[in-house]
Amino acid sequence: MTDKIIKDYFDGTVAADKLVEIIPGAIKDVGGSLTWVLDKNESSQTYLLTSKHIIKLCLDALNQKIKLSDLRAIALLIRGSDLFHWDSDTGDGKKVDDVICNWESPEINTPTTMDYVQYCAYYLETGEHR
Repeated sequence: MTDKIIKDYFDGTVAADKLVEIIPGAIKDVGGSLTWVLDKNESSQTYLLTSKHIIKLCLDALNQKIKLSDLRAIALLIRGSDLFHWDSDTGDGKKVDDVICNWESPEINTPTTMDYVQYCAYYLETGEHR
């Protein structure tokens, strides 16, 4: 169900508030480490993530429909899922991978602030670092 809700969010059939509702049941803090529970993808279908999908997350965070802290959880769920994929050998896939990776580990990479999310949206749209 988790994967389906994320996919439906990207497809525009589920609103941001429904997306964030799944996080408490899907992500657990166990001794300071985040663990997640995902559905097993029983089909061989996959869902190609592109910059436009991650820009949607950025815009909803910038419009305060998604909390900044939820971006980390969503990134972990996306990375851990069998459903979602991106081709990091392409320019677009590399941008998706960069942002997902940075959101997964803000303590190692860049802290997730509104300014940083705005930068991510710009980077995803243009491919330019500013």
